[in-house]
Amino acid sequence: MSENRRDKVNKKNRIINSKLTKLILVILLIAIILLVYRLIFSKDKLYGSWTTDGNTVYTFDGKSQGYLTTSVSKYKFSYKIKKDNVHIDFKVEKAKDSDYEFSVNKNSLTLKGINKTTGTYTLNKK
Repeated sequence: MSENRRDKVNKKNRIINSKLTKLILVILLIAIILLVYRLIFSKDKLYGSWTTDGNTVYTFDGKSQGYLTTSVSKYKFSYKIKKDNVHIDFKVEKAKDSDYEFSVNKNSLTLKGINKTTGTYTLNKK
């Protein structure tokens, strides 16, 4: 291969590599932006404070932590959402861990007990 042709091929390869590198960097940047957005701004469906009667309030931080406030106590918990089910794991033993199927309709949250949890509760956004 002549030196002139080799230079053209090398130049073409550098251009292709440069474009590929830029494309990979753009894709990586977009992925990082989406991840940061999700971590900072994303809230789950339960985010906020919900009350049954004004005295009992469930507060979900949107990122798997919360607390139940009653007229006499405040109980911290963690929670995990899987599809339309939520598992609430209280930090103290005297509060019973719970499993619910949930649905959110505007300012209303319905919790229906599943597994060993019983009862159905309707809470309103506070």
